[in-house]
Amino acid sequence: FDKQIEECGFYEGYTLRRFIIISAASTVSFFGIIANCILLLVFIRSKPNTLYSAVLALLDALLCMVYLLLFGVDAEFVFLRIKTLFIVYHTYMIPVFILSRIVQFAMPYMLILATFERLVWTAGRKTRCVKSVQIAHHLKCRR
Repeated sequence: FDKQIEECGFYEGYTLRRFIIISAASTVSFFGIIANCILLLVFIRSKPNTLYSAVLALLDALLCMVYLLLFGVDAEFVFLRIKTLFIVYHTYMIPVFILSRIVQFAMPYMLILATFERLVWTAGRKTRCVKSVQIAHHLKCRR
């Protein structure tokens, strides 16, 4: 008992099948980052500016990035046994995990706000159309 062995970095390991699935999902996540960045630019440059859609695209890109950093990198260094990647991963793991929780918490609220914004746009359009029809009908009846 006087000599204790310290176990650091204990993990269950990855089978080839699990590694391939996580690598494929990481590839999809990488393309998700690119697609959401393109959407972010489109939403920022569009007239009228769609703020909630732009923020939602940003949050989705962050969620893809977080998946890649937490799951993809973990699978890579464990399966391929890359020591440098192990050290880098454990350096950024906690801040990225906190970011993932913030993003996961914020996304439903952005979806609700984006839906509410669409409702206001749609209701505003219908109100304008109804008023236009009423004015046109009133003018027609006066003749």
